[in-house]
Amino acid sequence: MADIGKVPLSSVLLCACILLFGSPHIRAATEPPVRYRAKLPIIRADQFSGTQEVHLYVETNAYGYVTCAEVVSSTDSALGEICAEAVRAWRYAPAREYGQPVPARFIQPIQFSGGGRPATPGKPIPAPQISGTGKLPPGT
Repeated sequence: MADIGKVPLSSVLLCACILLFGSPHIRAATEPPVRYRAKLPIIRADQFSGTQEVHLYVETNAYGYVTCAEVVSSTDSALGEICAEAVRAWRYAPAREYGQPVPARFIQPIQFSGGGRPATPGKPIPAPQISGTGKLPPGT
């Protein structure tokens, strides 16, 4: 049986690097943000009729706090602004790359059904490629 105390440290480090960086399920470790503190706006049942949909461009920092929330599209402009204001107070579990928290940019869909039913926020959708300006790309 080999004596583990005689194995060179460089061999041990090489094996550890191969295990960590050679495994595809570890290399592709990008996790999107997850919403966990989300209070939806209070809307009267008669305020909007039918199904309404809002898409917001959202940026979060590495701690999961919303730093930007802008309306991308909305079936009603007033409802879009109400949702943007509510999302600015939301909190997300931060996105992660290789296990480390990172800032994120994504589209947050929210759907309202008529008849006084509660709104349904969908899962965040990755945002389109955005320049370093932090603003929406032209035409979105």
